[in-house]
Amino acid sequence: MVDLLIIGAGERGSVYAGYAAKHPNRCRVVGVAEPRQSARQRLADAHGIPLEYQFADWRDAVIKAVRTSDAR
Repeated sequence: MVDLLIIGAGERGSVYAGYAAKHPNRCRVVGVAEPRQSARQRLADAHGIPLEYQFADWRDAVIKAVRTSDAR
C-alpha cells in the first residue's frame, strides 16, 4: 500500500486521487496541498483527509510528511 500526498488538487491531482479511489488496495490519499481552498476541500472531503493533513502550501505538506514518516 502506497500513501499519496497530492500536491495540487487541479486536473492532474484529481486524476491521481481518482486512481487511488478506484484502487484502494494499491494506494490511498492521505494528504493534499492546494492553495485554492475550495479545490483542497473538495479533494479532502472525497478522501476523508483530516484537517491536519490539508495544506495551502506544498512546503508545509512536505515538512509534515517528513516528520510523520520519521516517526514511523
